[in-house]
Amino acid sequence: MATLRIDSGDLHVSLSTWEKVGALKGDMAVPVTSIERVDYVPNARRSAQGFRALGTGLPGAISLGRWRGRGLKSFVAAYRNGPGYVISLRNGPYDQLVITSPPVPELDAIASPGM
Repeated sequence: MATLRIDSGDLHVSLSTWEKVGALKGDMAVPVTSIERVDYVPNARRSAQGFRALGTGLPGAISLGRWRGRGLKSFVAAYRNGPGYVISLRNGPYDQLVITSPPVPELDAIASPGM
């Protein structure tokens, strides 16, 4: 499962070796200042919008890689019906990140109404 952490002003998304293979993408870092909105949702996989453009998908099990739809570019690492984050971004290669993850206190701390 991908891990999220905030360090040195960046949100780091770390992928396991198999996730890197399945997503055709390596680890990434996004400046915290690029985060527009953070939502913790009960089912991260269902929050992925559009269709898989590059990566791995198994219906009902895995959504991993790049998703595109209705002008939205997303990076998704979501599994089964697990909870996780939908992180809306500005000024980056992705419009949002959809990641299955347990709660991350540092990320929850920067989420605020009107962000």
